Amino acid sequence: ASLGSDMVFPAADAERAVEALHAREAAEVGNPGWMRQHLALQRLNLQAHESVQSNSDNFVLDALVTFDKLGVIVHELLVIEAWREHVLSDPAVLKRVATHFSIRGYHTVFQEAAICNLLEVVLYHDYAAQACGDMLLELVDYCCRRVRWLARAAIRAGQGGAQETALRRPGGRKSAATAEDADELDQDENARRENAGGDSGLGSDDDEAAQCLEDFKRQLSDIEWRCSVAAVSILRFLCEHVTQLPLGVMTRLLDTHDVPCLVIPLIENPPWTRRTERGTWEKLKDHKWAQVPPQDLLLLTPLEAQPWLVLFNLLCEGEVRSRYPFHSFRKDSILRIRKYLNPTLVDQLPVLSDLQRTLDELVIMDAPPATKDSRFVMEQVAEVRDKLLASTDWSALKKAALEDIFAGKEARDDPLVLELAGLYGDDHVEALLSGTPAEADPAQEVIAPPAAPARRGYPASAKLFLHTGAIIDLAPVSQQGTVQETSKGAFTRYQLRLASDSQVASLDIDLDLPDLAGSILKLEFTDSLGEGTVVFSKPIKASQATGSEFWLKLGALRDGALAQVQCTLAAEEGRVTLGSVFLSCQGAATRVVTSGSLP
Repeated sequence: ASLGSDMVFPAADAERAVEALHAREAAEVGNPGWMRQHLALQRLNLQAHESVQSNSDNFVLDALVTFDKLGVIVHELLVIEAWREHVLSDPAVLKRVATHFSIRGYHTVFQEAAICNLLEVVLYHDYAAQACGDMLLELVDYCCRRVRWLARAAIRAGQGGAQETALRRPGGRKSAATAEDADELDQDENARRENAGGDSGLGSDDDEAAQCLEDFKRQLSDIEWRCSVAAVSILRFLCEHVTQLPLGVMTRLLDTHDVPCLVIPLIENPPWTRRTERGTWEKLKDHKWAQVPPQDLLLLTPLEAQPWLVLFNLLCEGEVRSRYPFHSFRKDSILRIRKYLNPTLVDQLPVLSDLQRTLDELVIMDAPPATKDSRFVMEQVAEVRDKLLASTDWSALKKAALEDIFAGKEARDDPLVLELAGLYGDDHVEALLSGTPAEADPAQEVIAPPAAPARRGYPASAKLFLHTGAIIDLAPVSQQGTVQETSKGAFTRYQLRLASDSQVASLDIDLDLPDLAGSILKLEFTDSLGEGTVVFSKPIKASQATGSEFWLKLGALRDGALAQVQCTLAAEEGRVTLGSVFLSCQGAATRVVTSGSLP
């Protein structure tokens, strides 16, 4: 979708919708006013994703921050979670919603997934996390509840054996590796229904109601799964920004929930990887299961990287690590993942070399036994959810759901129902979800062989220009790079080393530090086809603590070239030390190795 009239939600309408957002009570869930706000939230979520995908101005994020509505978004997340747990869990309410209000009921529960999806986009930016204010503690608690649910599910799946869990999707129904498998599963399920139903003329209404209830439960499980997966990404962003957030957030992450130990089961029993009955492996990518060849099982997906990045941000950041004392239980728990830190993983996420060193130090550390801390500690309390649960008459809400909000039967000509049902039928929304241009008319498209991926020569030589005036000559370690599929197409990543004719003896160079962003000015490289490219340094975010390590980026994916230089900052000495250098160039070269794993 392009800018202007082709937007999912035009900027002026989006600003008005954001300004109109307000916190609602649990008693309002499902009523017409609440549904209209839910519809606005879904559109805001879709537009935020469209802005990110098209690399355009994210005016939804700007409006949420400007009108101070991110706290309202988190509040609405807590309300729908509590409503799902305390109202929809009632069998009578669940049956009524599933059998008589399939569209409104589904969209009511989908509010939780839509908000999680929106927060995934906006919390990538640290200023958005700061704008959440006091609701950050509530958001941390929510994410940890969902991560615990996901970890328990992963552990149960790991204990259930291959036959029990190989073909299970979040809703509990068996999944299929191919279209042929799906047809077979559908045929089996239809046969089971016919066998259970007996005479088709008897009990048909009951059978239909039972099937509606089963389908709705499957949808609920799928939404809960999606929210849990999104919560892992949200938690990773909060851990990444933790040094810029209120101190209570760090205390909540480290002391209350012990997040480093919490994410360990997600690495030991990854819920986004499964083996089918046919013996093939699948991984979850973009909320869809995709088959993975056995030789590519060690290649990291974005979801698999999240727990590792959580650990990196909490265990390798100096200020955070100093507030996380190790005792025997923590030491033993965290060292369980040491065996998974192999060279293939570190090559895909180079920042994990710091985590590997931290774990090596932890091995030789003499950790004291775990004891109850007797110190008097004052901390901020997350009271919104507690107050919501204590002050709400859930029995009255169940009664109101049956007698008022979900009374009677859903009218198919209800304008709100039609609007909800048609939300994802818009051409631009469909284009956003499918990744195809909205203006393309399938009847006018010409069927042609697929175009070959763009290719360019390997970087034959490169020069790194420093603020001191020095120039470092670099050369590729190998002419065969690693191809990575990104949102901007295929990129080939090369590791660079000092050229044989370089005037410096080592890449570990100490630089006087006038300012962080200006330590490296630019990188020029010429490929083997004689084409030259220049990439300039970008503003960086790095802790000022001594010994802090970060990656300095030059260029961007949208520019067709991205260089990444590992740096170690010694702020007190005013020096920065350079380490590994990687260069990613647009175009495919050898074989696809990973997806979206650029650090």
